[in-house]
Amino acid sequence: MREFGFVKSSLGVFFLQVGIAGLEFAGVLYVARATDAATFGTYALFAATVFFAALLTDMGFSEATRKRISERSASGAGTRDRYFTASLSIRLGLFVGVLAALFAFRGPVATYIGSDVVFPFLVAGIFLNVVVDTLSSVLAGKKLVGRSVLLLFTETLGRVSLWFVLVALGYGLTGILIGFIAGQVLAIVLALYLLPVTPGAPAREHYSSLYRFARFSWLASIKDTSWVWTDTLVLGFFVASALIGIYEVSWQVSGIFFFVGLAVSSTLLPNVSELWTNGEHARVERLVESSLVYAGIIAIPGFVGAIFVGEELLSYFGEEFTAGYAVLLVLIFARVIHSYEIILEKLVHALDRPVLMFKANVVFIALAVVLNVALIASFGWQWAAVATSLAMLIKTALVYVYSSRLLEITVPTREIGMQVVSAGIMGLTLLFSPFDVDTLVGLVLAVGLGIVVYVVSLLALTERIRRDVIDVLSPSD
Repeated sequence: MREFGFVKSSLGVFFLQVGIAGLEFAGVLYVARATDAATFGTYALFAATVFFAALLTDMGFSEATRKRISERSASGAGTRDRYFTASLSIRLGLFVGVLAALFAFRGPVATYIGSDVVFPFLVAGIFLNVVVDTLSSVLAGKKLVGRSVLLLFTETLGRVSLWFVLVALGYGLTGILIGFIAGQVLAIVLALYLLPVTPGAPAREHYSSLYRFARFSWLASIKDTSWVWTDTLVLGFFVASALIGIYEVSWQVSGIFFFVGLAVSSTLLPNVSELWTNGEHARVERLVESSLVYAGIIAIPGFVGAIFVGEELLSYFGEEFTAGYAVLLVLIFARVIHSYEIILEKLVHALDRPVLMFKANVVFIALAVVLNVALIASFGWQWAAVATSLAMLIKTALVYVYSSRLLEITVPTREIGMQVVSAGIMGLTLLFSPFDVDTLVGLVLAVGLGIVVYVVSLLALTERIRRDVIDVLSPSD
C-alpha cells in the first residue's frame, strides 16, 4: 500500500514552502538591486549573528519539545501547555545569559557586523526568535505542521513587504532590519491565534523529559545553524561585506530548490514518531521510501538548470553578483544532498535515537568549521561553498549508515535515476533553446520551457510518480 495520505498531507506544506521561496527570492532580488552587495552582506552578517546567538538559547529544547508533544498528542491541552511553559522558561533563562554576553562584547560585535545601528535590532531579534521557535515547536509537535510552516510564511511575508516599502523610502539597512523584526512579531501574533496557550505549571517530570532528549539533540540545533550560517560567519573574519553579499545571494537563490525536501521532512517526524510508538514498523519503512522519492524532485533539475541559466539569473540582482556563479552551482549541489539527509535525520530523531544524531552532528559541525576556515584562508571566499558541501556529503553518508541500522532503508534508485534523466533532457532543451536568456522575457520563457519538459519527461518515465500525481489530484472519497 502506497502512503498517499502522507503525500497529500505534505502538499499544503509544499505550497507554503513554494510561497516562502518565492517571497524570499523577490525580497532578496529587490534589496540587492535597490542597495548593493555591501549592504546585503552587512544584513547577512546581522542575520547570521542573530541565529547563532539564538541557537545558544535552544540547546536542543525545540527538537525535544516537538518530540515530547508528538508522543503525547492525545493527552490534551494541559500537557501541551505545560511542555510549552517548560520549554519557553528554559530558553528565556538561557537568553538572559546570551544577553549579558552581548552587552559585554557590544563593541566587537558591532564592528564584526559592520554597523553600529544593529545592536538593538540584534537583541530584539534574538528574543523574538526564541518565542517564535518555541510556538512553532508546539504546533509541529501537535502535528499541525502546516500551521507551523504558516508562521514562517507570515514572517517572510511581513519582512519582505516592509523591505519593499522602507527601502523604497530610502531607509536602507535600517529599513531592512525593521522588516526583520516586524516579520517575527507578525509570526508570534499568528501563532497565538492558531494555538492559544495558557501557561501551565510544569512539573519536574516535564523539565526532566525535555532534558533527557535535549542533552543529545542539542547539537542538531547547532547543526542547522552551522549548515546555514557557518560559511557566512567565517567569511565575516576574512573578506569584505560586498563579497559576503555576493555569496549570500547565491545561497538564497539555491534555497529555492530545497523546499520540497523541507516540506516532506517537516511532515515526516510527527507521523513516524506516532507510527513507531504504535509498532507499525512496516508503514514507517514505506513512509521513508515515499519521502526519498520526492526529496530531490526539485533540487536535481534545479542544479542542471543553474548550469545553463544560473549566471544570467544572478545578473538580474546586479552585475557584481555574477561573480557568485560557481558558488551557486556548488551550493545547489549541497542542497540536493541535504534534501535526502534531512529525511534520514528526521527519521533517526523520530525513532528516539538522539545519541546517533549527536555523533553525526559532532562530525558535521567540526568539519564545517575546520573546512571553512582552512579553505577560505587558503583558496579564497568561493571555497566556503565547497567546505559546506563536503561537510554535508560526509554527514549524509554517516546518517544513512545510522538509519540503516534502525530499520530497512529502501532507496528508490529507479525513481531518483529517472529524475536525473529527466533533468538531463531538460538541460539539453535549455542548451538548444531558441530563447535569448540575456533578456528577462527570454529567461522566463526558457525556464518555463525547461519546467514543462522536465515534468512531462518525469511523468512519462516514472510510473510510480505518475500514479501518485493522479491519486493526489483525484477527489477525496
